[in-house]
Amino acid sequence: MRCCVYEETEKVILSAIDSATVYPFGSFLTNLCIPDSDLDLMVHCNEDINYLHRVELALRESGIATNISVLQHTRVPLVKFRHIVHVPFSLSNLLENGHRCGYQL
Repeated sequence: MRCCVYEETEKVILSAIDSATVYPFGSFLTNLCIPDSDLDLMVHCNEDINYLHRVELALRESGIATNISVLQHTRVPLVKFRHIVHVPFSLSNLLENGHRCGYQL
């Protein structure tokens, strides 16, 4: 699931800043993450632009994130957000005779 979140987030960032490179780091990269761990990403950009706000705008417009905030006056400036994960599922996929059992729920 984290790989999908990383790839989707990277795609949104690159759509806003095509010269950027997105690198994962932290517990995700070392496989030491726990189920509630966050996903740490670094954006490297050679352009002299205010890329934090461009990333924020791209995330807002994409609809993949909520609670987006730019923390610009910290030791390491960052964009903090919560990714919206869409996980379609059907209970019938989990049952041997799901098409029959689904009506009995």
